[in-house]
Amino acid sequence: MLATKAGTIPLKIKHNEVQLGFITSREFPERFILPKGHINKSEAQERAALRETLEEAGWSGKIIGEPICVGKSHKISRSPNVFVAYHPMLVSKSSKTWPEKKFRSRIWISVSMLDDIRLDKAAKNVIEELQAINGKQLTRILRLYDKQSS
Repeated sequence: MLATKAGTIPLKIKHNEVQLGFITSREFPERFILPKGHINKSEAQERAALRETLEEAGWSGKIIGEPICVGKSHKISRSPNVFVAYHPMLVSKSSKTWPEKKFRSRIWISVSMLDDIRLDKAAKNVIEELQAINGKQLTRILRLYDKQSS
């Protein structure tokens, strides 16, 4: 199925542990989501994912692989044919200001603490896919890309 929206799974390593970045939902501010949005005409899926992440979270970085998961949007009742491709992204910069700062908060959560926050259904599905990857393997991949970027 061709994705109609694109997003990222923001990742970084802190204290030898993989952390994931989340933002608050504009519709449900108590719920955390992954950055995502529409793909403009003639825009590559990866470029749209990076653009949306910068607009919604103020994070920039590099896509580090194929989408981990393509799933239906949580707003299924309104748009049953919306599919979102989430791309793993190694975050290299966190801006102090960004276009949607007044609407959203952002947080970093270690993989071991994911059960402690309220995620929307789409984010939960993506995280389950991510957790299927061996944690040590993911850390090695992130370090490799981090060294290549330096």
